[in-house]
Amino acid sequence: MSLAKSRPFRRETVPSTSSSHARKKQSVASDVWKDLDRIRVLEGDYGHDGCVNALSWIDEETLASSGDDTRVHLWRMAVTDEEYDFTCTSIIDTGHRSNIFNVKLLPSSSNHLVTCARDGTVRVFDATRARQPRAANEKPLRQREADAHVAVLRCHDSDVKRLVVDGPSQVMSVSEDGTVRHHDLRQSHTCGRHGGSCPQPLISVDFGLDALSMSTLRPYYLAVAGESPYGYLFDRRGSGRNVQEEWGIPGARGSTPCVRRFGRKAGAGGSRTGSEHITGAKLSDENSEELILSYHGDAIYRYSIFDEPGNRSAPERKRRRVEDTAESSPEDEDEDVVMEDVADSSDDEWTDESASDADDDVASSLRVPVVMPRTRYVGACNVRTIKEVNLIGHKDEYVVSGSDDGNWFMWDKDGTLQGIWEGDGSVVNVIESHPSLPLVATSGIDETVKIFAPTPGKAKKFSLMSRADAIVSNNSRQRPHVRDYLTPMDLLRFRIGLSSLAEGAEGDESECRQQ
Repeated sequence: MSLAKSRPFRRETVPSTSSSHARKKQSVASDVWKDLDRIRVLEGDYGHDGCVNALSWIDEETLASSGDDTRVHLWRMAVTDEEYDFTCTSIIDTGHRSNIFNVKLLPSSSNHLVTCARDGTVRVFDATRARQPRAANEKPLRQREADAHVAVLRCHDSDVKRLVVDGPSQVMSVSEDGTVRHHDLRQSHTCGRHGGSCPQPLISVDFGLDALSMSTLRPYYLAVAGESPYGYLFDRRGSGRNVQEEWGIPGARGSTPCVRRFGRKAGAGGSRTGSEHITGAKLSDENSEELILSYHGDAIYRYSIFDEPGNRSAPERKRRRVEDTAESSPEDEDEDVVMEDVADSSDDEWTDESASDADDDVASSLRVPVVMPRTRYVGACNVRTIKEVNLIGHKDEYVVSGSDDGNWFMWDKDGTLQGIWEGDGSVVNVIESHPSLPLVATSGIDETVKIFAPTPGKAKKFSLMSRADAIVSNNSRQRPHVRDYLTPMDLLRFRIGLSSLAEGAEGDESECRQQ
């Protein structure tokens, strides 16, 4: 990749609102996502020296990547004759002592990047302090921690896995210590286990957390998940207070009540009872109800946060209104969510995995009604690493996930497999789509980042849909409990996907090459 004509990092190129992204995305046809192929690998002298765990499109032209080498790389689209030619314009040595898991840009009026890592810290940097290369043959400057450092937050007691940004000075972080913390960067405090003044956690549970997602349409909703058979929905208008702890009562640290939890069919498998684990969670940016969860050793599930608990096809239960523990603003009053009371679902096809009050996995304050999934997505293998799950498309119409076989998968909302691509030499963990273009970045165990874009009329070198049967079958065998991995409905949807692919290929004279 050439350094010629590269442009410096400029925050002003970022659209001022997410609605501008949405308008641009509307012009992208839905079918174009099925025509993707790998067009670029970000590597070489300016690449990473370890696994790439984090990707983030920080504006229309710049991709941030980070990982085990504890550096943040900024890749900018270069003005060259090649389409989507990326140049590494700067590298930030963050000072993290272990693997970085997430990187985000604080939006609107800020040029600040935020990272989190296995060392338990959240760090903030000023990206504009990085000097840009002066000549085409000059390597990008490695910006030292002292040059770019803005803040180090040591509020967590364990690995910090994911970040959510909410405005130019608001960051939320989730950790294996079982907490979600809200950081207001305008307010300073002293971190420390003894004598520190860290604010109380926004959310606190009694198991490790790996996943965090915020609804951009209803930003008071947070979805969290981790070492539990359930995903949880919190309304942060009523979260964050522990009165006993504020009074100084020893051992008062407990779980914050939630408004919904999300489960799956009893005996779905993937892990032995008591060791279930959800690795990824995503609330849709395009509608206010969809939640996607990825289960370790099992499949991916889609939920509506407004569905009634238990069997979705059961008669409507007695309705109740979720009570907010914080005052509602005038604009909130029209958005009160109507939920359903849970009823006896012992005869339902979908049942609570651990309905007994004796369930030691989850604190009693989290035992709220369980919502069951609308759709199950199979084919990928999620056993070896902590994999994210994501939504792509101009209306979030596709579900995407990486897999232990080095591929990444795409399904439509009905569960039909629409694409498989080779994305890594070992495992794909992260998939991030561009804010407005049909452009996808993937990363995983390799030390590289792969870029995918539509390649109409060309042979798809990295598309593996012609081998989908064998790939899905092999991934099923890798799963800890294969017995019920593919249900009859799963198989039907899978076959429909292959049939559609074959019909679309009729008359196509291009020969598909397999990697």
